[in-house]
Amino acid sequence: MNKNVFDTLLAASRTGEVVKIIYRGGTQPGTVREISPVSVSESEIQARDMTSGIVKRFNLYKIELADDNTVAPPYDPNAIPQPEPFQSIESAFGPRITELEKMGWYVTLAENGIALRHFFKNGKPLKSSDISLTYDEFIVEQFYDPDLDDWVTAKHPSARPYQLVGTTFRTARTFKSLSSAMNLFMEEARINAPSNAP
Repeated sequence: MNKNVFDTLLAASRTGEVVKIIYRGGTQPGTVREISPVSVSESEIQARDMTSGIVKRFNLYKIELADDNTVAPPYDPNAIPQPEPFQSIESAFGPRITELEKMGWYVTLAENGIALRHFFKNGKPLKSSDISLTYDEFIVEQFYDPDLDDWVTAKHPSARPYQLVGTTFRTARTFKSLSSAMNLFMEEARINAPSNAP
């Protein structure tokens, strides 16, 4: 975490100041945005995107501070999103299995999920994964309905269906697009590569 970025955004969330940033994620990575931070944590912020007027979540590690002299294209809320280059987790990571195994990981890959595990000293993989990425199209929520006097289950499409879980994360990270999730997954795989691979 960049402390200067964190401190600047935290101060802006208290004063209502608009901050100019370059965001290295989202649908238009590397563009300049003006945001008004609402809340700031160690890993992400919620902020109003001043161009679109919508409150969005931003990953803190993808934010750089910008100023009037910054040379980068502006964010365009009307830009047509680029199509997702991969159809499934399996198609995205299939060509990368050898790369991951060379890092020392035991890899388990399926259509809607991938998991990386360390090895025991005897060469067998651990049962629990160190890093995993899964896709779930729906969110299932349960709530109490006083009219029915019973618990009701509701299922609706997820806006961020990709979930990345890692031992270095306090909570799971969720993503709208597979390409964004894939970038962080590979970064975590490199940083936490096992040193005792067989």
